[in-house]
Amino acid sequence: ILIGAGLLMPPIASKGAPAAPLDALFTATSANCVTGLVVLNTMESWTVFGKIVILILIQFGGLGYMTVITVGMLALHRRITLKDRLVIQASFNQEGPGGMVRLVRRVLLITFVAEFAGMILLTAAFLVSTDMRLWEALWQGFFHSVSAFCNAGFDNIGRESLTPFVGNP
Repeated sequence: ILIGAGLLMPPIASKGAPAAPLDALFTATSANCVTGLVVLNTMESWTVFGKIVILILIQFGGLGYMTVITVGMLALHRRITLKDRLVIQASFNQEGPGGMVRLVRRVLLITFVAEFAGMILLTAAFLVSTDMRLWEALWQGFFHSVSAFCNAGFDNIGRESLTPFVGNP
């Protein structure tokens, strides 16, 4: 959260004046804790860089600390010890330490497949229902799919949010 807040404070992250430290900290905390509360309008206040930082915080918060740490350990080819497996077991509320790495891989696979499917469906909806160009619709589809899957509640469309889509299947 502190790293995210630090990345949201420089001018590269915000449109107009740099974000105040408390606003950046609140946004980073809300994104990582997937609460969806904002003090600054996401679309109007943050640059693409700032929105990417917010998305990463949302994804980390949605996956959970132990999943992210386990992925990092696997990426660094670090051995997952019994102690590590017991911590993963506790964080996933599993009965035994066996198969914890396999469980983390399944969690990642299901997450990314669901987010990709959501991105495709939302991109199609944005293309059909708005005047967005393909790249903008893809970005909005990606942003909202991650936000929705992680239950973060952040939106990147504007003041009306997704209200214009209320009747869109």
